[in-house]
Amino acid sequence: MVAWTLRVLLRTLDARVATRQLEFDKVILEHPDVYKYFYEGQDVANDDPEYTRVMAATQLLANYFDGYFQQQACVCGRRRDAPKSRADMMV
Repeated sequence: MVAWTLRVLLRTLDARVATRQLEFDKVILEHPDVYKYFYEGQDVANDDPEYTRVMAATQLLANYFDGYFQQQACVCGRRRDAPKSRADMMV
């Protein structure tokens, strides 16, 4: 039961991370003019007409990384603390 629950949790986390990445990709596809700010290192000025869109896309990207690192902490923490045998699971 615990293993099944863990698999479901990991699949859910995978889906959330993938969804956030796709949301960011969609912004780039729908607004190719913001590509340069993320992939070509161009700075965006506060008075740039694209500023708000770039900041919103930046938040999407930050959410992606937040989800990714939460997932890694869950997976890595689980592996490190995982019981080595069934006897170790008994309290």
